[in-house]
Amino acid sequence: MLDVALCMLLVSASVLLVAAYLSLDDDGIEPELADQTAQTIGSSTTTVEYSIADVADDSDVAFENAHYDDAAYERVTHGTLAELLTSAVAATVRVDGERVSEAGTHFAAGVDRNVQGELTGASENTQIWARWEPYDGATIESELTVGNAPPSDADVSSVTKRVPSQQTELRDDEVSGLYDVDDRSFEPTADLLAERIVDSYFPERATTVALQSDDLERDLAVYRYLQFGAAADDALTAADLEEGAPLNRSVADVKTANERLASNLSTVIEADLEDAYQSDVEGIIAAADDDAAAQDELDAFLAEELQIGDVTLTVQTWE
Repeated sequence: MLDVALCMLLVSASVLLVAAYLSLDDDGIEPELADQTAQTIGSSTTTVEYSIADVADDSDVAFENAHYDDAAYERVTHGTLAELLTSAVAATVRVDGERVSEAGTHFAAGVDRNVQGELTGASENTQIWARWEPYDGATIESELTVGNAPPSDADVSSVTKRVPSQQTELRDDEVSGLYDVDDRSFEPTADLLAERIVDSYFPERATTVALQSDDLERDLAVYRYLQFGAAADDALTAADLEEGAPLNRSVADVKTANERLASNLSTVIEADLEDAYQSDVEGIIAAADDDAAAQDELDAFLAEELQIGDVTLTVQTWE
């Protein structure tokens, strides 16, 4: 399936050092306990088997002429526990609480099951929390919790680190000047974030091929577009399947479909950024000696705050 396969491809190249990366910062009564679990998460592999057959019941439009047998919906994904956890977070993103693809929940459930199975003997005393939040208070976000919370009176060992997500981190030159000291608008920042997020879920070449096909991959691509569109204030609807519309098989206009999703998502993100950071940027501007100094401070502030390329992974263990 395009979404989970893409998530695995994007995280696998950079997540191989996760165990060592996680072990750098730890705290708690016995930090080595969480560190050992982190090493296991970064090095142990497992194969997740799951079915997405239920998604056909979620959309009469995308699967209107569905005629596939159960085997067509079966999926198998292999990777380290860290890769699978990060991919599950990417596959279950929500906009204001509404998932952009319910198909990802089946994968996430399989990851939960397998991770607990791989930690046999320790899973009852271990909780893993993975969260993607590209900026403080983000309406678009995702999280996955594996295991139960520790008892209130337990001595807890924990490790928390940022690890690579499926999203490409913003470069310094991309952040520079996004919030202009003269214009004082979060719109350019929101536009860039929205475009980056949408394009990561609907890469032009792979999505075009899927939309032009006449099999399950097309139905899944349409389903994901309509799900994301509904979450993004109806950016895409069933009307976009009609002749001449971007999701029509003969058109398959991924560029237009993505632009419409990004436009609506940008509006949501801009409001988030204003709520989260307006007072901060005003304080930075007021405290700076001049506009040039203020711009440098604003660029540094946003570079630190915009964490689109990271997933926060926390491992807690106790005895």
